[in-house]
Amino acid sequence: MQNFMLRFGSDRSARSEIFQAKSTDPSPAACSCGSCQDCPGRPICEPNCQIPPQSCDFYTSCAEETLHCGSDGYPVRYGAKNCGRFVHNLGAFSPSGQAWVWRVMTCLQRALVEPVGRCGATCQVIEDAAFASHPVCYVDSGVCDLPLQDLVEIVVTVNTDL
Repeated sequence: MQNFMLRFGSDRSARSEIFQAKSTDPSPAACSCGSCQDCPGRPICEPNCQIPPQSCDFYTSCAEETLHCGSDGYPVRYGAKNCGRFVHNLGAFSPSGQAWVWRVMTCLQRALVEPVGRCGATCQVIEDAAFASHPVCYVDSGVCDLPLQDLVEIVVTVNTDL
């Protein structure tokens, strides 16, 4: 098991969560480009990948382009698909629900930057990291404070991927 830490909150109220993700030991050759300093041309090293903007592009342009998990891997099958659903359904959310969508989108994508860029990252490690980050990102982004209408819209938006 590999551990990785996610930091949430503002500088004054930051808290960290440690997540465990399964992985196999990478071969030495797989680690030749273990950091953006060593290999700045990797997709995950692009500025829009290191600090994702309010967009769903992170999943395809950063995670998928770096790992090549394919259409059944987390970046395309879950990340890009559900991010796109939330953006498409944004108008169905209240103003506070819309703000929550943007906050949680940012949190979920930032939670994957380090694991995607890690030496020897695998598609399974990224999927595990992504699913582990969902509860923390949802709660820290304010899901518990949303009106019932928005909670229903979250379930409708995520649909069968719950």
